[in-house]
Amino acid sequence: MLPRALLDELRCPYCGGGLALAAEVRGEGAGVSDGIVRCACGESPVLEGTLWLNKRVDGHIMGDPPAVAAALARLREGDAEGAMVEALLDAARHPLRRAATGLGRAGVRAPALLGPVKRWVRDRIVRDRTLTFARAVYLLRNRPYADYLYQRFANPSLMSAIPLILLLSGVAGGQRAGGQGTGGRGTGEPKTARPWHPRVVEIGGGAGHAAFLMGRYFPGLEVVLTDGDFSNLFMAGRYLAPGSVRICLDAEAPLPFADGSADALFSMDAFHYMRSKVAVAREMRRVAKADALWLLPHLHNALGWNPSAGYPLAPGEYLRVFAPLGVRLWPQGEVLERFAREQAVDLSRAAEPGALEKADALAMVAGPESLWRRHELAEGYFRLGPDLGLNPLLRRAADGAGDARGASGLYRPEWPSEELRAECLDGAGVIPASVRVDPGLIARLGKAPLGEAEAAEVRGLMRTFSLVPLPGAYGEAG
Repeated sequence: MLPRALLDELRCPYCGGGLALAAEVRGEGAGVSDGIVRCACGESPVLEGTLWLNKRVDGHIMGDPPAVAAALARLREGDAEGAMVEALLDAARHPLRRAATGLGRAGVRAPALLGPVKRWVRDRIVRDRTLTFARAVYLLRNRPYADYLYQRFANPSLMSAIPLILLLSGVAGGQRAGGQGTGGRGTGEPKTARPWHPRVVEIGGGAGHAAFLMGRYFPGLEVVLTDGDFSNLFMAGRYLAPGSVRICLDAEAPLPFADGSADALFSMDAFHYMRSKVAVAREMRRVAKADALWLLPHLHNALGWNPSAGYPLAPGEYLRVFAPLGVRLWPQGEVLERFAREQAVDLSRAAEPGALEKADALAMVAGPESLWRRHELAEGYFRLGPDLGLNPLLRRAADGAGDARGASGLYRPEWPSEELRAECLDGAGVIPASVRVDPGLIARLGKAPLGEAEAAEVRGLMRTFSLVPLPGAYGEAG
């Protein structure tokens, strides 16, 4: 649901005007599920609680994207389901949709091809509540990107983000001054009072893996997940982070949030894809509280190698862009290695000379002076529960002694592509080449107290990311 009180705070990124609910198709209590929001320069849809403010089309600002216009038309008819179909149509991995797109680029319109595609999106994606993330991601994303999203828990970008996410304990546990937010870009009271929860604004949150972990470890946080791709946010709302607030926006446009309204800023694997880095950083500073926590756990290094590099900067240039914050940088691999070994992150230690220049990816942190110390994270990380499951990268294997495949509980990593394996080399020293896991132990998690030996076994599996927290609807790829 889109909180009505947050809607009162937001401003249009393009005209700067306030946002007001013009039509509500579905909603309840303090939240809006589906409807139309109006500002001085136009209208924006709310679809299953996700507010779509992004107007960028093929890299250009050109009014409402076709999917937005079509979704708005369906919402005006009171058809929330049809609006969602229109919103997801362009992302659908259906042969007829791809054919229609190819013809359109050649100047030939083929609307008749889209009728079957719309029915397919409605029945296979929108209506099917048994669909798991593992299935949905391959219906909406091309295979390399779907593999990347599904295997996120084996990617060092997310694994190294976990210790930084656990630093949010200082935000989640503190009642900070000014926590009620403001009614606009300046000062003033919100139009609608809301219960105060510490707010984390995530920039470029994708399908919601980091937001899921934030909600798991700190359920009292208000996680505002933003991304430029609506289909990613649809999957976040359905499968990974349904409790988050989701806004589809262009991060290189002004952010819609009020001044000083965020207790923490988080961005993983996104900032290096933005061209207007100084402008984005300035907007992030505007919406952050003076004592906000800044966590950017995965930044590509222009001096290193990355398969999808984007527009990265060298370490010194990142420091320059964020200079007013007094940020500190560490090699991502160092953060991950220490966390896997010690379940700690040591922010009191500077990176070794030359280490930043050699790293392929960097982790950035900024915040109050109390932050710069060693943080012991084991107590927060080893939170046992029924949501712990085998890392999706691990597959059953025969043990070489004549056992049937999987009978011995032996598992090995199975990468969907050599390209993804190469991208995740930083994590190769963390996830074991083979691991034995008792399926009965996993089944008992959260259902009955574990003995000390079993709890120690679970902690050992979590240290190697063999057991990871998984959303209930994550599922297995087919």
